[in-house]
Amino acid sequence: MLARARARLAQEMKRGQLDLRRRRTDGDLFVDYGWIRLLYSGDSDDQEIAYHMNQQRWYQKDMNVFRSLIAPGQTAIDVGANMGFVTTMFASIVGREGRVLSFEPSPAVFEKLQKTIAANELDQVIPMNFGCGSSSSVERLKQVTRSSGNASIIAAGRDSVEIRVERLDDVAEVWADPVSLLKIDTEGYESEVLEGAHHLIEQHRPIIYLEMGGGFLASTLRSIDLLEHAGYGVDHVRSIAWSTVGRGSDYFFLPAR
Repeated sequence: MLARARARLAQEMKRGQLDLRRRRTDGDLFVDYGWIRLLYSGDSDDQEIAYHMNQQRWYQKDMNVFRSLIAPGQTAIDVGANMGFVTTMFASIVGREGRVLSFEPSPAVFEKLQKTIAANELDQVIPMNFGCGSSSSVERLKQVTRSSGNASIIAAGRDSVEIRVERLDDVAEVWADPVSLLKIDTEGYESEVLEGAHHLIEQHRPIIYLEMGGGFLASTLRSIDLLEHAGYGVDHVRSIAWSTVGRGSDYFFLPAR
């Protein structure tokens, strides 16, 4: 309880600092951290605060891994892009000759994604304002917490918004170049995304970067089965006690054949 209170206090202090800086600007605030010009819109989204508080640590942790998985000129897909934090990392690696397909279904968050792309001059990024799933449909995206990063189709929540969902297999732009990396972070909808990407995975054999956890146990277990059936190595996740993972952690899967 004390640790949670301290975390909330630190978060509110950071919000106050950013609000002060934003009042001195004309419009949205972009903070230049060297590797990214990071948006702060001041709309009470806790995800924005989390990015600003943790950007350097998350960047250092993830970039070395991403650089070992994708290379300049390649194509990466970011399903559940939010405001473009990971998309920006992917874009910096694949460079101007590569491509990043960036999917964000929330209209409000998609607007932030577009602003991030413009502020960082990421011409290699193609943003798409819909989600990915096992079929073409219209769903309700619900706000589970004060963070847009926890918005979910399957979880209980409030302030839902209607979104469009398409299969990755049906998105023509995906097939223009070989896909090297597929990242999926969709708050319990990961198995649906995988089901709708069967042909893409079969043809391109991308490395798959997937969020899984005990909070969305059915999706986690279904995702493991789908990946194993598709010929991906899953031994490293079979023995995990998923109840201890909580809402989710990130795992990489490589084609075994």
